[in-house]
Amino acid sequence: MADAFPAAYQEDFPADRAVADLEVLDGLAAGELSLRLWVPAGAAPGERRLTIYRAGERLLLSDVLPLLQHMGVSVVDERPYEIDRIGSRLSWIYDFGVAVPAGSATGSCRCCARFPSGSPTPWTPSGAATPRTTASGRWCCWPG
Repeated sequence: MADAFPAAYQEDFPADRAVADLEVLDGLAAGELSLRLWVPAGAAPGERRLTIYRAGERLLLSDVLPLLQHMGVSVVDERPYEIDRIGSRLSWIYDFGVAVPAGSATGSCRCCARFPSGSPTPWTPSGAATPRTTASGRWCCWPG
């Protein structure tokens, strides 16, 4: 299993995170994606990480950035990881450093939206869908 993860991923995340990430990827059908918004240890106010899990084709940064900007965050860095396991489809984990505006509803929540295969998503050519939101903000979050 360790060979499925690139060296950069192994340096950035512990083994228990890799196991949890594989569980997310295993739950996705080809073309689906899932999101996770989280607060890193020792984060400054407004500092978050957004992880996008993708089964199948990779996402283009030029397609993702406008949506994240529309969601009201500033992207400060991106770490893409190609996950290539023998006997499994190619998958991707994109880890973005984001800065959320002061007073947003993302203090201690996680973002877990799923866009099913075949439905329009912000990252497909038909692109008609928008992320689920809460009444108080633009994030698809709930406490967690």
